[in-house]
Amino acid sequence: MNRRSTGSPPVWICGEQECHEGTYLLLIRLQSGARLSFGRFQGGRPIALEAGNYIYTGSAMGSRPGSRPLAARLLRHASRSGNRPAHALRRILLREFRRQELASPATRLPRGKTLRWHIDYLLDHRQVRLAGAVAIRSTERLESHISRFLEALPCSSIPVRGLGAADMPGETHLVRLNDPESCMAALGEQLQKLGVHRSHIFPISALTNFERSKI
Repeated sequence: MNRRSTGSPPVWICGEQECHEGTYLLLIRLQSGARLSFGRFQGGRPIALEAGNYIYTGSAMGSRPGSRPLAARLLRHASRSGNRPAHALRRILLREFRRQELASPATRLPRGKTLRWHIDYLLDHRQVRLAGAVAIRSTERLESHISRFLEALPCSSIPVRGLGAADMPGETHLVRLNDPESCMAALGEQLQKLGVHRSHIFPISALTNFERSKI
């Protein structure tokens, strides 16, 4: 798995070099506890989330000629609604996506967004920081496999069943990392087992550094 350089904000891109779709993980820091509504989830009832580190698993698939759904989805996630400032990670994502040809030179940063998915409501909150991202370039949808793996880890916990998985009944795609270093090390090993690193070098230890990112 490629990373820009030691000490840089965590953005990892791995998988099939010519593929522009795939699965992704968002590394999220909630600076302080909050009560949030996630659209129509659970009737719009506010849900209490503890401060700490979270990880969200999603996918962006599509075979339309010329489309680059993985880059577009991640850049959207790094944006906020209306005139709210984007997450600092967004400009780094765009630079890395262009460098590794996941995005085209013509790709532009999105201007605001309409809140649609559960994760949109979390990422729009002022106490939330998008601390890192992993983009897995693959025609195989790995979203369910990875989310189930993360959910089962003894170092993680589920805030609310079903959160982040509106289109995947029975799954939960947002989990809290109670021990981020152990969880990320386990995730790194699992991604290697899945073979998503392919021709890239995947430094397992690098993923454990995301919570120390200063962006």
